[in-house]
Formats: sequence, structure tokens, C-alpha cells
Amino acid sequence: MAGHGLGMIISLQTVLSIFRDDANFYNPASYLVCGGLLLIWSFKTLRTEAPQKIAWLGLAPIAAISMLPIYHRIYDAKVLLVAIPACAILWARGGALAWIALLTQGTAIFLTGSFPWVIFFHLVKYLPLPPTSQSRTILEVMQVFPVPLILLAMGVFYLWVYVKRSQDIAASPGTEETLASADAPTNS
Repeated sequence: MAGHGLGMIISLQTVLSIFRDDANFYNPASYLVCGGLLLIWSFKTLRTEAPQKIAWLGLAPIAAISMLPIYHRIYDAKVLLVAIPACAILWARGGALAWIALLTQGTAIFLTGSFPWVIFFHLVKYLPLPPTSQSRTILEVMQVFPVPLILLAMGVFYLWVYVKRSQDIAASPGTEETLASADAPTNS
């Protein structure tokens, strides 16, 4: 557990290395998964004729997915805040997509925050060291899996919305006002 803490690495390799601790396995597997998602995102972005209307929906998946294939620490995940306008657009529409967006976005922001991890690691340090290697692996999984997996879930969800539903969302009434208010400067 010495390598896990508030500065822990949140790339997909950390999850895959639990199954097989070999860089010849987890690096290509991570690049394959994330590369495929980034390729889908790239094709959609290059084919989009009205990117201004759905720019926030396109930014949300890349914010999460871009952290997974390469070395990032948990404090780098503050970039997830740029996905909040996409969540707000989906929330304004209501329905199941709104709740899924809120759940994935909220969980990702919570799990990448420092405060929950301070509490978690404070509690874990008082636990007796597990007697078996399987118990130790379970404890490592509790520390390593949540952040990369919620980033992957958030990225896949927003990518699906971007690819399959963005035109419907951009064409729906009220989207123009929602996007304009997201772009408008605040008067303080």
C-alpha cells in the first residue's frame, strides 16, 4: 500500500496491473481501450458541422478519457470540472440521462477530491495488515480501482451522449439558452 495515497496514479494501467503486473500487458491494453475511445471521439468531432452547439458535450468525454492512458496523479483530475456544463445541459433536459450524468459526474468529482481520500487513508492505516495476499489485493483494489473506473464510466457515458444524442440535444428547445448561459460571463 505504500505506493497509494493522495498522489496516487489514476491511469488505467493501475487497474490492469492488478490482474497482470507486466508493462507489456497493461500499457498496450490501456492504449487500446483509450485509443479506441479517442478514435470514436475524433471521428465524431471531425464530422460535426455545428460544434459550437455541442462543444460542451464533446469536451466532457475527452476530459475523463484523456487521463486514463498516460501517467496522471489524482490532483490532475481537477480537469473534470470542465465537464460540469455538459452535465448541466443534460440535467436541464431531465430524464434518465440527467440522472446518469449527475451520478457519474458527481462520483468522479467526489472520488478525485482530496478530502475523501484523506478520510479513507486515515481509516485504512488503523486496519490490521491482512494476513493473506488475497486480502491485501482486495485492500489494494479498494484504493486503486474507484478513480480510473469512474473516469472510464464517465468518459464512456459522455462519449455515448456525444456520438448518439448530441444532435437531438442540440436541436431540442431550450438548448440554445442553456448553452448561451453557460458561455455568458458572470457579472459580479
